[in-house]
Amino acid sequence: MTNIPAIYQGKLNTLDQIKVSPLSRAYTFSDSIYEVIPYFSGRPLCFKEHLARMTQSINLMSLNVNFESVVSDIQTHEISALSYAIKVILITQRFS
Repeated sequence: MTNIPAIYQGKLNTLDQIKVSPLSRAYTFSDSIYEVIPYFSGRPLCFKEHLARMTQSINLMSLNVNFESVVSDIQTHEISALSYAIKVILITQRFS
């Protein structure tokens, strides 16, 4: 189950190779955005609505995020060979 492909900080890997600090702001402050986009036959369901919701959340939370980079990461990794897939997006503010 841990050999599932995943993107973390813009890089494709597998879940068993990804390490997230327990001190991540997503865990310690809960100031993050969590979005799940389902794909059917390689096509995202309500993609524009997901992007609009993420943009609204980023603005409401005043997060300093390069949203174009987030969208690029979402669109970069092809999943058209799968009949069903999900992309889970977690956006959080970095420590400055």
